[in-house]
Amino acid sequence: MCLIQTLSRQPRVNGQHDAIISEGLFYRVQDVLDSKARTYRPKVKTIENFPLRGFFLCPQCGQKLTGSKCKGRNKYYYYYHCHKDCKWRVNSEIANKIFKDHLNKFKPLPEVKKLYAAVLLEGYREHGVVASEKKKSLEQIAVYEKKLSVARNLLVTEKSILKITIL
Repeated sequence: MCLIQTLSRQPRVNGQHDAIISEGLFYRVQDVLDSKARTYRPKVKTIENFPLRGFFLCPQCGQKLTGSKCKGRNKYYYYYHCHKDCKWRVNSEIANKIFKDHLNKFKPLPEVKKLYAAVLLEGYREHGVVASEKKKSLEQIAVYEKKLSVARNLLVTEKSILKITIL
């Protein structure tokens, strides 16, 4: 069964034939046509001085921190700050350095790096073996399909010759 909709947006009725597309896809397309499509948020542009903007939370109110710069006498100063009533802020250079130092605590030990590299290399090699076996199998299937095609052609030719001789 399928749904049929007229151009004048009359009620939908069940059709007599098999559906070409699923009902869910039909309704998603209708939503797009009716401008009810899902809206996607634009990609947030990362500013070099505020790579963590939107990831830090205000320690006072829990809101996401944003970033801004203030002009001093000789240079600009960059801050992460809360845009709510609490007005909490921190220097972005200090916050970025603290975060980077904390992140560096999670570097794997050299022994673990070597072990991980060995495991990845072994997995890659095994994958290569499996891939080559798959390729050989596909080539063998192709050969068998060609033989089957030739056999079918011979069978059809033989049947047609047989019909001609019987007539």
